[in-house]
Amino acid sequence: MPLGNPSKAARWSVWIIGLAAGACAAQPPLEASVAGKRWVARMPEVVDASQRPRLEFVRDGRLAGYTGCNMLAGKWRVEGGTIRLEALAATKRGCMGPAGDVEKRFLASVNGTSRVSLEGTALVGEGQGGERIAFADDPSNP
Repeated sequence: MPLGNPSKAARWSVWIIGLAAGACAAQPPLEASVAGKRWVARMPEVVDASQRPRLEFVRDGRLAGYTGCNMLAGKWRVEGGTIRLEALAATKRGCMGPAGDVEKRFLASVNGTSRVSLEGTALVGEGQGGERIAFADDPSNP
């Protein structure tokens, strides 16, 4: 659609650039999107919802969680558009069978070398071998 009038074309360009900038600005920073929230693994094979792995990103950089078998603690920070997990430690309860399988899958996806990022509304942990677990924001969050 030719705009003919250079002044009109300039105003139109400024409007489009402003609209695009506003759309980018509307996205909250990654830290604000995850901090203070509990994220529960989307693992339909875990029938009892209380046994699903979960992560909680405390605002001061602490991490708390549950592997499906053991409790997890550590630190987190945002680096280059992803979340880095550090100094992870877990209790050492021995779990066999399905709970042990869930924990193995969780720890392959969420560990000190994982890439953790937001994909749409899901938080996704991806291990070095390509193992992935998606987490949903827990609806019981305050």
